[in-house]
Parts: sequence; structure tokens; C-alpha cells
Amino acid sequence: MYLQKISLSYTLRPVFPPFMVPHKRWCQRPHIKSIISYAADLCDLAISDVVGPSQTQQHARCRYVIVHCVTALRPDMSTTQIGRYLGDRDHSTILNARKVALALRLHVPEFDDHCIEILAYFEGKRP
Repeated sequence: MYLQKISLSYTLRPVFPPFMVPHKRWCQRPHIKSIISYAADLCDLAISDVVGPSQTQQHARCRYVIVHCVTALRPDMSTTQIGRYLGDRDHSTILNARKVALALRLHVPEFDDHCIEILAYFEGKRP
């Protein structure tokens, strides 16, 4: 990375050569909180219920949708980071949620519809 002098105050800012410019898509990744909020609204749940300790099927399935969509939209996030945003859940819980979400997408049409809608919304394929 090169530094460029700006004016006489010697303020330095980074200047990226063309091969080091950050990728446009990298700058547009959705924040996990916005994914959680959108999924909770879609499932007709409060955010506090989704990230809370509840283990009801409705709350757990919403978390599975979130884990699946965050994994697809934010491959840079680790399972530990995802777990922190979902109520301080353990990384092994997130790994299990990934596995369950894949099975649910195959067998539960409503679950698959929620995943498709969230992914389409955040990938910009929906107005």
C-alpha cells in the first residue's frame, strides 16, 4: 500500500494500486443484525425471542433460517461469531443448525420459501 501526501499538513491516506482495490461486493455485505431483524419479521417473531433462550420449534426454525442465510451471505463470519449474535450460542450449536437447515430446506417447503426470500432480498434480486 502506498501513502499519498495531502496538502501541506502532511495528512497521509492510503492509496491502493489497482490490483489492491477492495472488491465492490465485499463492501456491500449485509450486517448480521439486519438479517436477524428481517428473518424475525418474516417469521412473525420478536428479535428478543429469536436471540433469547427459547427452544420452541418456531423460534428454533427461525434461528435455522438465520444461520443458513448468514452462512450463504457472509462466508467471512465464523460459527463462533454467528453464535455471539444469536444469544451467545456455542459454535457447535451453529454447526448443528447448518446441518438441520439443509435438511429442512429439502423437506419443508415453508422453510425453503423463507430462505429463498431472505437470500433474494439481501442479494438485491428483489425490490
